Amino acid sequence: MDKKVSDSYTEQVHVLTMGTLNGYNRLFGGKLMAWIDEVAAVVARRHSSSNVTTASIDNLEFKKAAYANDTLVLKGKITYAGTTSMEINVKTYVEKLTGENILINNAYVIMVALDEDEKPKKICAFRLGKPCGLLHIIVNGQKITETKPVVYPQGFEKNVRLSAVTNNMQIEAYGNDSKSSCVV
Repeated sequence: MDKKVSDSYTEQVHVLTMGTLNGYNRLFGGKLMAWIDEVAAVVARRHSSSNVTTASIDNLEFKKAAYANDTLVLKGKITYAGTTSMEINVKTYVEKLTGENILINNAYVIMVALDEDEKPKKICAFRLGKPCGLLHIIVNGQKITETKPVVYPQGFEKNVRLSAVTNNMQIEAYGNDSKSSCVV
């Protein structure tokens, strides 16, 4: 049975107190890492309907500091499901008293589903959205590949082209066909 991303979406909220701060009265990074791991585990458990273990933290990017008495909101969602592993994205925000959310951290965590013997367990796939055409990748203006049909996550805008410059190469990716186009 396929599951939707929203089936395992998780939020966790904390008010920062003295026990969560470092010597500079900012959020202790190790404490945030523990909370991120907890949120990722809950998302993965909800998706796989099993116990899980952390395989790796693929990316952990501290963008801004958080201070005493700040309200922190961690939001986790599954972004990939393999045979036994899952990639979970956890974004951490400071929620201002006005309700504004300011992104302070973005992390990707790889979790593995476990069976009763604590061995990797096969998991179900997940549905991102509707099929929306082919993925095209262009490097320095030359089309280098075209993949099978892709899907776009629910809530993403259609007709958007992604572009990046790396190692002096212009890389673009976009999805489209004669009927529709999508973010990839």
